[in-house]
Amino acid sequence: MIRLFVTRHGETVWNTQKKLQGWKDSDLTEKGINNALSLGNRLKDVAFDAIYASPSKRTLHTADLIKGNKALSIVENERLREISLG
Repeated sequence: MIRLFVTRHGETVWNTQKKLQGWKDSDLTEKGINNALSLGNRLKDVAFDAIYASPSKRTLHTADLIKGNKALSIVENERLREISLG
């Protein structure tokens, strides 16, 4: 049976400013970083086969924090990218 875990990127500076990001990027806030680390800690005993993320900096940073010290590469996939907002 396949178990799939889906998560959103951590809170970003633009999230706190109510700005839409689309393909643009802003850094994770301290809260976003801490939330990703906390989720990673809760999932530390899960044996993932793969981790997929969109190529945006915020999602890759979030995925890396969740991954922790697991010996997995994060696979960037354009199909997971947010819509372009111009």
